[in-house]
Amino acid sequence: MKRIALFAILLAACAAAPGETVDLGEAVYRMIIGGVVIGEATLLRFYVWHTVGLIVPMIFIMAWHGFRVRRDGGISHPPRVDHQPEGPRIDREQLVRTETIAFFVTLATLVVLSTFVNAPLGNPPERGLAAEEIEAPWIFLWVQELLRVWPPAIAGVLVPAIVTALITALPFIDRKDDGIAVWFNKQGRVSQIIFAAIAVLIIGLTLRAALR
Repeated sequence: MKRIALFAILLAACAAAPGETVDLGEAVYRMIIGGVVIGEATLLRFYVWHTVGLIVPMIFIMAWHGFRVRRDGGISHPPRVDHQPEGPRIDREQLVRTETIAFFVTLATLVVLSTFVNAPLGNPPERGLAAEEIEAPWIFLWVQELLRVWPPAIAGVLVPAIVTALITALPFIDRKDDGIAVWFNKQGRVSQIIFAAIAVLIIGLTLRAALR
Protein backbone atom coordinates (compact mmCIF):
# COMPACT_ATOMS: atom_id res chain seq x y z
CA MET A 1 0.00 0.00 0.00
CA LYS A 2 1.37 3.41 -0.96
CA ARG A 3 1.43 6.44 1.28
CA ILE A 4 -1.03 8.47 -0.79
CA ALA A 5 -3.56 5.62 -0.61
CA LEU A 6 -3.16 5.43 3.16
CA PHE A 7 -4.52 8.98 3.53
CA ALA A 8 -7.83 8.12 1.84
CA ILE A 9 -8.21 4.89 3.79
CA LEU A 10 -7.53 6.54 7.14
CA LEU A 11 -9.90 9.38 6.28
CA ALA A 12 -12.71 6.96 5.46
CA ALA A 13 -11.99 4.91 8.57
CA CYS A 14 -12.02 7.95 10.85
CA ALA A 15 -15.16 9.39 9.25
CA ALA A 16 -17.08 6.13 9.57
CA ALA A 17 -15.82 5.24 13.03
CA PRO A 18 -18.58 4.97 15.65
CA GLY A 19 -18.67 7.96 17.97
CA GLU A 20 -17.67 10.52 15.32
CA THR A 21 -19.70 13.62 14.46
CA VAL A 22 -21.73 11.55 11.98
CA ASP A 23 -22.15 8.21 13.73
CA LEU A 24 -22.72 5.66 10.97
CA GLY A 25 -22.75 2.73 13.35
CA GLU A 26 -20.59 -0.32 13.85
CA ALA A 27 -22.16 -2.25 10.94
CA VAL A 28 -21.45 0.50 8.39
CA TYR A 29 -17.91 0.89 9.71
CA ARG A 30 -17.25 -2.83 9.28
CA MET A 31 -18.78 -2.73 5.78
CA ILE A 32 -16.43 0.09 4.73
CA ILE A 33 -13.27 -1.17 6.44
CA GLY A 34 -13.91 -4.89 6.09
CA GLY A 35 -13.34 -5.65 9.74
CA VAL A 36 -12.37 -4.03 13.01
CA VAL A 37 -8.98 -2.71 11.86
CA ILE A 38 -7.48 -1.73 8.50
CA GLY A 39 -6.10 -4.77 6.68
CA GLU A 40 -6.07 -6.63 3.38
CA ALA A 41 -9.87 -6.68 3.27
CA THR A 42 -9.86 -2.87 3.46
CA LEU A 43 -7.49 -2.57 0.50
CA LEU A 44 -9.58 -4.99 -1.55
CA ARG A 45 -12.80 -3.10 -0.83
CA PHE A 46 -11.27 0.28 -1.70
CA TYR A 47 -9.85 -1.19 -4.90
CA VAL A 48 -13.27 -2.50 -5.95
CA TRP A 49 -14.99 0.79 -5.08
CA HIS A 50 -12.50 2.73 -7.18
CA THR A 51 -12.61 0.39 -10.18
CA VAL A 52 -16.33 -0.42 -10.15
CA GLY A 53 -18.08 2.01 -7.81
CA LEU A 54 -16.68 5.04 -9.65
CA ILE A 55 -16.37 3.80 -13.24
CA VAL A 56 -19.89 2.39 -13.58
CA PRO A 57 -21.63 5.65 -12.53
CA MET A 58 -19.26 7.65 -14.76
CA ILE A 59 -20.13 5.48 -17.77
CA PHE A 60 -23.82 6.12 -17.14
CA ILE A 61 -23.27 9.87 -16.68
CA MET A 62 -21.17 10.15 -19.87
CA ALA A 63 -23.75 8.19 -21.87
CA TRP A 64 -26.56 10.38 -20.53
CA HIS A 65 -24.56 13.52 -21.34
CA GLY A 66 -23.93 12.36 -24.91
CA PHE A 67 -27.61 11.53 -25.34
CA ARG A 68 -28.72 14.93 -24.07
CA VAL A 69 -26.24 16.79 -26.28
CA ARG A 70 -27.44 14.82 -29.30
CA ARG A 71 -31.12 15.22 -28.44
CA ASP A 72 -30.85 18.95 -27.80
CA GLY A 73 -29.17 19.65 -31.13
CA GLY A 74 -25.49 19.64 -30.26
CA ILE A 75 -23.29 22.27 -28.68
CA SER A 76 -24.90 25.66 -28.02
CA HIS A 77 -24.10 28.52 -30.37
CA PRO A 78 -24.71 32.23 -29.76
CA PRO A 79 -27.75 33.54 -31.67
CA ARG A 80 -27.05 35.45 -34.88
CA VAL A 81 -28.04 39.09 -34.66
CA ASP A 82 -27.98 39.84 -38.37
CA HIS A 83 -30.61 37.17 -39.22
CA GLN A 84 -28.33 35.69 -41.85
CA PRO A 85 -28.24 31.95 -42.47
CA GLU A 86 -25.70 30.06 -40.44
CA GLY A 87 -22.42 29.15 -42.03
CA PRO A 88 -21.40 25.59 -42.89
CA ARG A 89 -20.86 23.28 -39.95
CA ILE A 90 -18.44 20.40 -39.70
CA ASP A 91 -20.01 17.17 -40.91
CA ARG A 92 -20.06 13.95 -38.92
CA GLU A 93 -17.36 12.21 -40.98
CA GLN A 94 -14.90 15.06 -40.54
CA LEU A 95 -15.75 15.31 -36.84
CA VAL A 96 -15.08 11.61 -36.24
CA ARG A 97 -11.82 11.82 -38.20
CA THR A 98 -10.65 14.84 -36.20
CA GLU A 99 -11.56 13.27 -32.85
CA THR A 100 -9.83 10.00 -33.81
CA ILE A 101 -6.64 11.81 -34.76
CA ALA A 102 -6.74 13.80 -31.52
CA PHE A 103 -7.24 10.57 -29.55
CA PHE A 104 -4.22 8.81 -31.07
CA VAL A 105 -2.00 11.90 -30.78
CA THR A 106 -2.91 12.20 -27.10
CA LEU A 107 -2.36 8.47 -26.56
CA ALA A 108 1.05 8.58 -28.27
CA THR A 109 2.06 11.60 -26.17
CA LEU A 110 1.12 9.82 -22.95
CA VAL A 111 3.01 6.68 -24.00
CA VAL A 112 6.15 8.70 -24.74
CA LEU A 113 5.90 10.61 -21.46
CA SER A 114 5.36 7.42 -19.45
CA THR A 115 8.39 5.85 -21.15
CA PHE A 116 10.83 8.57 -20.16
CA VAL A 117 9.21 10.11 -17.06
CA ASN A 118 8.30 8.03 -14.02
CA ALA A 119 5.12 8.81 -12.13
CA PRO A 120 5.26 6.52 -9.09
CA LEU A 121 2.54 6.34 -6.50
CA GLY A 122 5.13 6.86 -3.79
CA ASN A 123 6.98 4.75 -1.28
CA PRO A 124 5.19 2.41 1.12
CA PRO A 125 4.50 4.06 4.49
CA GLU A 126 6.94 3.30 7.27
CA ARG A 127 5.80 1.23 10.21
CA GLY A 128 4.73 3.27 13.17
CA LEU A 129 3.89 6.31 11.02
CA ALA A 130 1.57 8.60 12.97
CA ALA A 131 -1.71 9.68 11.39
CA GLU A 132 -0.75 13.37 11.48
CA GLU A 133 2.43 12.58 9.52
CA ILE A 134 0.53 11.16 6.55
CA GLU A 135 0.22 13.64 3.68
CA ALA A 136 -2.59 13.65 1.16
CA PRO A 137 -1.96 13.67 -2.60
CA TRP A 138 -2.04 17.14 -4.12
CA ILE A 139 -5.62 16.80 -5.32
CA PHE A 140 -6.80 16.30 -1.72
CA LEU A 141 -4.58 18.87 0.00
CA TRP A 142 -7.57 21.15 0.53
CA VAL A 143 -9.37 18.33 2.36
CA GLN A 144 -6.30 17.76 4.51
CA GLU A 145 -6.29 21.44 5.42
CA LEU A 146 -9.94 21.25 6.49
CA LEU A 147 -9.10 18.23 8.66
CA ARG A 148 -6.94 20.49 10.81
CA VAL A 149 -10.01 22.34 12.08
CA TRP A 150 -12.98 19.98 11.57
CA PRO A 151 -13.70 16.31 12.35
CA PRO A 152 -13.18 13.76 9.53
CA ALA A 153 -16.91 13.24 9.02
CA ILE A 154 -17.39 16.95 8.28
CA ALA A 155 -14.12 17.83 6.51
CA GLY A 156 -13.76 14.56 4.62
CA VAL A 157 -17.37 13.69 3.80
CA LEU A 158 -19.86 16.51 4.33
CA VAL A 159 -17.89 19.41 2.81
CA PRO A 160 -16.79 17.50 -0.35
CA ALA A 161 -20.38 16.26 -0.76
CA ILE A 162 -21.71 19.83 -0.57
CA VAL A 163 -19.09 21.05 -3.07
CA THR A 164 -19.96 18.21 -5.47
CA ALA A 165 -23.69 18.91 -5.12
CA LEU A 166 -23.21 22.62 -5.83
CA ILE A 167 -21.12 21.97 -8.94
CA THR A 168 -23.66 19.40 -10.15
CA ALA A 169 -26.50 21.88 -9.62
CA LEU A 170 -24.87 24.72 -11.61
CA PRO A 171 -26.47 23.78 -14.97
CA PHE A 172 -29.88 23.62 -13.29
CA ILE A 173 -29.43 27.02 -11.62
CA ASP A 174 -28.71 28.80 -14.91
CA ARG A 175 -31.69 27.75 -17.06
CA LYS A 176 -32.31 31.00 -18.94
CA ASP A 177 -32.24 31.05 -22.72
CA ASP A 178 -30.63 34.49 -22.82
CA GLY A 179 -26.84 34.58 -22.94
CA ILE A 180 -26.38 31.05 -24.28
CA ALA A 181 -22.81 30.35 -25.48
CA VAL A 182 -21.63 33.76 -24.24
CA TRP A 183 -18.69 33.88 -21.85
CA PHE A 184 -19.47 35.48 -18.47
CA ASN A 185 -22.99 36.46 -19.49
CA LYS A 186 -25.02 38.56 -17.06
CA GLN A 187 -27.82 35.99 -16.91
CA GLY A 188 -25.51 33.41 -15.34
CA ARG A 189 -24.01 35.57 -12.58
CA VAL A 190 -25.29 33.32 -9.78
CA SER A 191 -23.67 30.21 -11.25
CA GLN A 192 -20.47 32.11 -11.99
CA ILE A 193 -20.23 33.42 -8.43
CA ILE A 194 -20.83 29.96 -6.94
CA PHE A 195 -18.19 28.37 -9.16
CA ALA A 196 -15.68 31.17 -8.50
CA ALA A 197 -16.20 30.87 -4.73
CA ILE A 198 -15.65 27.10 -4.84
CA ALA A 199 -12.54 27.50 -7.01
CA VAL A 200 -11.04 30.17 -4.75
CA LEU A 201 -11.77 28.05 -1.66
CA ILE A 202 -10.17 24.89 -3.06
CA ILE A 203 -7.15 26.66 -4.58
CA GLY A 204 -6.58 28.73 -1.45
CA LEU A 205 -6.72 25.73 0.88
CA THR A 206 -4.49 23.73 -1.47
CA LEU A 207 -1.83 26.45 -1.57
CA ARG A 208 -1.99 26.89 2.19
CA ALA A 209 -1.49 23.18 2.77
CA ALA A 210 1.32 22.98 0.19
CA LEU A 211 3.23 25.88 1.76
CA ARG A 212 3.21 24.43 5.27
